[in-house]
Amino acid sequence: MASVALAQTGPVITYLAPVNPDGCSFCCEFACQLTPTPAPSFDAQGRRVYTRSQGRFLFILEAKNGSSGRSAGSQGVNISPSTGSEVLSPIIDPSGKPDLQLLVTNAIGNGSTVKCDTKPPNSGGVPGVPSLNFDGGPAVTDALVDMACRFTYVTSAATSCTRDRFGNFAFLGPGSTRQYCFQVPDSAAFASGDTTVAAQLRDSIGNLGPAQQIVIRVVPAGQATPTPTRTPTPLPSATISGRVRYYSADRAVPGATVNLSGGVQSSTTSSSTGAYAFSGLPHVDVAVEPQKNGDFRSGISSLDASYILQFIVAQRSLSSMQQLACDVTGNGSVSSLDASRILQYVVGQIQRFPVATTCNSDWAFIPMPAAAPNQQIVQPLVSTGTCQHGRITFNPLTATATQQDFYALLFGDCTGNWQPPATASSLLALAGNPPLVRLGRARRTRADRWRVPLWVSSGSPFYSLDLRLTLGSLGRAAAPRVRLLSPARRAMLRAEADAGGTLTVALASGEPLAPGRRPLLLLEIPDAGSGARAPRLSVLSASIDDHRAAVR
Repeated sequence: MASVALAQTGPVITYLAPVNPDGCSFCCEFACQLTPTPAPSFDAQGRRVYTRSQGRFLFILEAKNGSSGRSAGSQGVNISPSTGSEVLSPIIDPSGKPDLQLLVTNAIGNGSTVKCDTKPPNSGGVPGVPSLNFDGGPAVTDALVDMACRFTYVTSAATSCTRDRFGNFAFLGPGSTRQYCFQVPDSAAFASGDTTVAAQLRDSIGNLGPAQQIVIRVVPAGQATPTPTRTPTPLPSATISGRVRYYSADRAVPGATVNLSGGVQSSTTSSSTGAYAFSGLPHVDVAVEPQKNGDFRSGISSLDASYILQFIVAQRSLSSMQQLACDVTGNGSVSSLDASRILQYVVGQIQRFPVATTCNSDWAFIPMPAAAPNQQIVQPLVSTGTCQHGRITFNPLTATATQQDFYALLFGDCTGNWQPPATASSLLALAGNPPLVRLGRARRTRADRWRVPLWVSSGSPFYSLDLRLTLGSLGRAAAPRVRLLSPARRAMLRAEADAGGTLTVALASGEPLAPGRRPLLLLEIPDAGSGARAPRLSVLSASIDDHRAAVR
């Protein structure tokens, strides 16, 4: 006799019930751990009855795989609980019905027939289907979709909406592998009296599982028979912790001020390892937002301006983080004006970038957190006159959140070579023969000026030069005019002399500069009454593409 293959069944419901808003099915208070949960009641049809004093609660459905071995699907369900964003998964089943199918005999809220009207000011409810017939026509399909889109979809007990009797986040049903959560609001509250709920699930390949029904009985406070259940105490306090790291490498960023705002106001400073933490937090809405000023540590040089110029002529690509770092004007784009501002900063003509003034921070912070319940991420964004800081929010904070990390970037550091305090300098020493920067012989012109050429000798083409010279007895009054010569005629140049007689020169190019026999720069120095004596200049320090150069 031939055997007959049994039809595969979809997901089996392991838990279907209203629970307390704190995620506890009965009581998570320590004193409740040895107290049995009150015995359930049943109606004449054998359906479990759950009595509530109000129509707002946390509605939970959990399931495990049926004989098909396939997980419950998520079509038509809000599937982004980790980010807090509401994303409705498209329904591709030919029936138009979602994978989570749940009907109520009585309308909840105002019974609005508008699907997924979950947002104020036009929040609505879900119509009732007294027959509880899942195979009904378009009105039933619309009611199923309207209900399903109110549930979030959880695949891990660690991020569940519920807690066990010891207060730990956990699934509540035996063998549950999936959880659906609906925090019932006023706009969709269950009405007083008995409402029967029918639910079934479809797996990822379309198999339906067995249906289950429960009764939710809402008896307003003062009319219900007192029960011996305990009132849950507030959730245990939570901690938010993470690290602040530099965007171009896993370098700790110490000294960042990390602010906590919202229901709790606090601040802390990132440690030498970049770590920060806030502990003992209540379960309220909070936001974490770092800020940092100063601490440039040679992270900005002419090479950063060169990166911008190369990017403009399509000789170099910049990541989105690099472009944010390069936008020192804060106008939302990267241009030669940003390169010019960086060179002005390098030589001391400006003390702060426009974007830092707008953002009230010399740094930007990009959230890079591990997923956590009720978490929302706000990315940094700058445009002319406005600045949005990067932050991580929890609406509300319901559990300890670790690894809430941020990438930090210093405005102006396009190369990403900022170094933490343990490193003395961002300049690198080249193996072999380093590049050489030298001054030529001073020659007097008929216009009572001295001309001093400057050469760069390097084994390969380069893009930037940072230079400091001493003017000796000439002082600032006789500060030279610095001119670009033919090899660097398309480069960008800034020079500034300070009161002590030190001249700082910054040069950046979008094209490679080939060292050769011709000088790169020409210094023209007023005679300043020196007569026939040539000015005595000397190079204090020099770098080529952020590599130390020998000087002569």
